[in-house]
Amino acid sequence: MAFRRPSTVAKEERRPSGGRSMSSIDVDALPAPQTGIPKKKNVFEKVWYWHKTQWRGANLFECLLLVAVALALWWVVPSGLPPKTWHIFVLFLVTILGAIMEPLPMSGVCLVMLAIIALTQTLTTAEMLSGFGNDTVWLIVFAFFISSGFVSTGLGKRICFYVLKLVGTTTLGLAYGFCLCELILAIAIPSSTARAAGIMLPILQPLLEEGFSSTPKQGTEKLIGKYLVLVEAAANAISSISWLTGGAWNALMAKFMLHEGVNVGWVEWAYSMAPVGIFPLAVAPLVIFLIFPPEIKKTPEARSIAENKLKEMGSMSAGEIQMTIVFIFVVLLWILSSMLKDIFPFSTAAVASVGVACLLLLGIINVKDDIVSNQGAFDLLIWFGVLLMLATQLKEKGFFDWFASLINLSGMSPVPVTILITFIFYATQYAFASITAHVSALFPVFLSIMQQAGVPMEMGCRALAYTTLSGHLTPYTSSSNPPLFAMGYVKTGEWWLLGVVLFVVNMCLLMSVGFGFWRICFIVFKYLGSTTIGLAYGICICGVVLGLGIPSAAAKAVGILLPIIEPLLKEAFQSDPAMGTQRRIGIYLVMVQNAATSMSAICWLTAGAWNALMVKFMADAGVELTWLGWAYSLAPVVLVALAAVPLLIFALCRPEIVRTPEARTAAEERLRQIGRMVLPEKALLIVFILIILLWVLSSSLPAIFTLTATEVATLGVAALLMLGVIDVKRDIVSDSGAFDLLIWFAVIVMYAAQLEKAGFWSWLSGKINLRSLPPYPCLCVICLLFTLSQYAFASITARVAALYPAFVQISVSAGVPVEVACRALAVCTWAGHITPYGCTSNPAYYGLGYVTSKRWWLVGIVVMVVNYIILITVGFGYWWILGYWK
Repeated sequence: MAFRRPSTVAKEERRPSGGRSMSSIDVDALPAPQTGIPKKKNVFEKVWYWHKTQWRGANLFECLLLVAVALALWWVVPSGLPPKTWHIFVLFLVTILGAIMEPLPMSGVCLVMLAIIALTQTLTTAEMLSGFGNDTVWLIVFAFFISSGFVSTGLGKRICFYVLKLVGTTTLGLAYGFCLCELILAIAIPSSTARAAGIMLPILQPLLEEGFSSTPKQGTEKLIGKYLVLVEAAANAISSISWLTGGAWNALMAKFMLHEGVNVGWVEWAYSMAPVGIFPLAVAPLVIFLIFPPEIKKTPEARSIAENKLKEMGSMSAGEIQMTIVFIFVVLLWILSSMLKDIFPFSTAAVASVGVACLLLLGIINVKDDIVSNQGAFDLLIWFGVLLMLATQLKEKGFFDWFASLINLSGMSPVPVTILITFIFYATQYAFASITAHVSALFPVFLSIMQQAGVPMEMGCRALAYTTLSGHLTPYTSSSNPPLFAMGYVKTGEWWLLGVVLFVVNMCLLMSVGFGFWRICFIVFKYLGSTTIGLAYGICICGVVLGLGIPSAAAKAVGILLPIIEPLLKEAFQSDPAMGTQRRIGIYLVMVQNAATSMSAICWLTAGAWNALMVKFMADAGVELTWLGWAYSLAPVVLVALAAVPLLIFALCRPEIVRTPEARTAAEERLRQIGRMVLPEKALLIVFILIILLWVLSSSLPAIFTLTATEVATLGVAALLMLGVIDVKRDIVSDSGAFDLLIWFAVIVMYAAQLEKAGFWSWLSGKINLRSLPPYPCLCVICLLFTLSQYAFASITARVAALYPAFVQISVSAGVPVEVACRALAVCTWAGHITPYGCTSNPAYYGLGYVTSKRWWLVGIVVMVVNYIILITVGFGYWWILGYWK
């Protein structure tokens, strides 16, 4: 142990004054020498004072307490448990207590524990060091290195200021801006403290003090400061659960989940946790607004400050651009390696290491400042490796199963058990000052209890992971809270009060949204094809994916999906109108496919030919919409409606067959017949991914990627030709569909442009006066009328060409923001499903004979009404959050 040397000041205090020698001083007249320990105190007080002021090592009193706990438990081995397993548990318990009490920092406690394990021979050297070779540990270490690039280049702050510029005109919008910043940063920064204290706090503090004059010193914290500080604290805790890389403890939980047979990679975590996590993130600012309403409601200053900061930062530097490209590349590889393992056989840690290597080679991070000096990364490597090793050894030696058998909840059904366990796990965060310590101590134990009680592990793992958003509860329950609490805007009682309220709200969201979403999620992604609803969601997903590259609804629905669906219905399920068995499953799947075709066409700019036509009309109205702009502003709204379609049609056209193992068997057989991916398929896949990436980059970074969407598509065609994937004779000059579209599209665009130039649309909108209505109800009426007009058309393109520009003009003339009007009317083109003739793909499915005209119209009306409600609630609300309602 190292001892504290007496300080220089202490030495100077013991020197005689005046510079005289000791021989010339009356020693008896001198005060007693200062030894650092006050006189006239008992031995205990002297030791306490010495320990407090001069001892530099571990807290000896806390160490003695931990040793006492270990000795008291070491020889009390429960029956049915091997002594060595019990000893590992004792050391694990002492490690967790040490992490809570902190006689040394957490990594120091873990290093001391390694020494004790070696001395007691509880584990072999290989077992003791096994945690440091785990890929999960290194994933988070590499993520720390990558996050250094966000800080060093300033890209993290630029993203935050850009978000605040977009949504910062109101206090509530500003709050959602902070939530969005946390959600984005959590993708790459696994330290909640780094996000809150390193990036957000330096933005938040001057914004409050300089922008709004809201400071505790002036007694003006209620203006806006208290509200935004509490929002940031809640957003920091909640956003951590959305991504595997959102918190260091997430990787620890993923490892524990794997022990229970639940393999959760980066993509699996994202699609099963992020959608659920968005709900508490969306609700938190509203709840805090009700409990601690700010006095300032409008915040134009925030946008001004963000714009000024962005001006000061200037255009994106080379480092920021490179960091953006590498980050997109890493996320894309994470996705591809999860979905296409045969082609991209990389682990998440391997992908992260590639990202670090790229950043080093580009000079965005350097070895000295960002690798070997990264204290957070190496601190995490030590404590994470030790905790993971101890927990893994306990699991392998059966401790958690033994402990779970002592707590018998088998008499309860799985759902009440899940609610009870998640409630207790959430509440126990009050006893911990670290989410990691909380997870290490209790997560595997609670998982084992749930497994013994018969809770499905897919559900149980995710439900427990969700409750780690509990860091918001008190000023001490997360390492990111103390810096925010120290700002002085929030009192302790206020923080605790909000913690309890959000506790209740988040538990309600878990029991409703969480459980419901995961039930659907497991059907779609794990049991896809083994149930009728799963098969229906598979059809919807196919429509969305195919829409990325095929702009023809007929080509998708009739050319690709119909040759799959028809034999599946008739041969695999014996559901055939000729046999009178159309009710078995045929009616249901045909109606789902019909709705999915027209609705999925709205997700992407390239998913429907009429979308490009609408973009041209939008540009005429002053709204420039790129491929990426279309995707992020329209796809989320459509996906919400698309998720409801299979369930809604299931209620309207309930199939007789509910489970469909035949679908999976048929799919596997067809895949066997097709064989492994051939070279042209791989080439097409790579070119397709590059096209999508270029569309995204040319939309988000136009200064660097100056290509238009058309130019990018041209590059894709050229690449496919050069690679021999497509042929000039077979696929270009013989493509009748493309040349058919070229002719009618050009003519319609010409007519529409001439009518706009001649002022026809302005004249027509002047004849229809809705100015007496406020913008919201006005747009509701216009969207309803535009949707109903589909009954009069046998083509979505014809309806768009005839009515879209007129309805946009009517909306704008009535005071509706043009950004909202253009998007709302674009979404209304999803109504092609309402009749057997409303979309070019419908007649082919109607001709199969599964659905009568009457049933088609009835289902069309019901789905149309539900979609309309989703549009005027979810859609309008989402666009309000994005700042389009100005």
